[in-house]
Amino acid sequence: MKEENHTTDTNTRGENSAQSTCPPLQQALRRNIRPAWRAKLLQTYPSLVFLLPFFVFMLSGSFEPHRPPEIPPEERTPFDDIQEDSWFGLNLEYSHYPIVYTSRIALTLLTIWFVWPGYREFKWSISFWSVLVGVVGIVVWVGVCKLGIEQRVFEAVGLAEMLGVGERVGYNPFEELAGQPAAMYAFLAVRFFGLVVLVALIEEMLLRGWLLRYVTDPDWQTVAFGTGGRAVIVTTIVYSVLTHPGEMLAAAIWFSMVTWLTIRTRSVLDCIVAHATTNLLLGVYVIASGDWYFW
Repeated sequence: MKEENHTTDTNTRGENSAQSTCPPLQQALRRNIRPAWRAKLLQTYPSLVFLLPFFVFMLSGSFEPHRPPEIPPEERTPFDDIQEDSWFGLNLEYSHYPIVYTSRIALTLLTIWFVWPGYREFKWSISFWSVLVGVVGIVVWVGVCKLGIEQRVFEAVGLAEMLGVGERVGYNPFEELAGQPAAMYAFLAVRFFGLVVLVALIEEMLLRGWLLRYVTDPDWQTVAFGTGGRAVIVTTIVYSVLTHPGEMLAAAIWFSMVTWLTIRTRSVLDCIVAHATTNLLLGVYVIASGDWYFW
């Protein structure tokens, strides 16, 4: 009996030891995830926790219709409202934008639910720095764009041809949904939810939850959140420029500010709140100013 107890104690200590040396993400992915195939998939490919929601959000954004070019009425045809680059012959018109965007948010929410167990890896603490960085961030972002600083910098270094690349859809619900107040306010609610909650969550998880850890060490699960270094700084700038080609300088400054916050507080929630604060204030600014090209 004593030998059996001794063996049981030894096995228990071994299991506890293995659990303590297991990366926090793997520990999170081993706690009560159903169905079993979902747990197995996330344990085998833990990068999906951070990549899948962002990938779905960006891919579904490819379906968003843009405003058709201005064409004199006498030259207009019934096909001018249809996107020339429509996917799979969907022929999505600009008026379909609210439906397409809402579908995009729904699909992204579904993928977030799917990978949510992996988010339990992090400690969700918050500090006043997050709101402060978010407030300063919107001043920097709008200021750089409105003052034409980026234009002058790019022209000075011979990159003027890159200006205007990656322009946003700029959908104005007050104009496009005039006379449909219920639809207009419903779209604004969805748009703000996507801008403030969804984008802040999935982008911070991708960039700081996975990418910055990966460039620090390919065995990224062993890298603590908020670890700094030259690779982190360079990757932050490269990522911001590639994902925001229409506002490269503003994005590079803003993302660098949040990377500073990441290293200072080592809290993923701080980064998400800073991002959400900036996006919330940006949305309010767009509605108040009518500068829909920020939208």
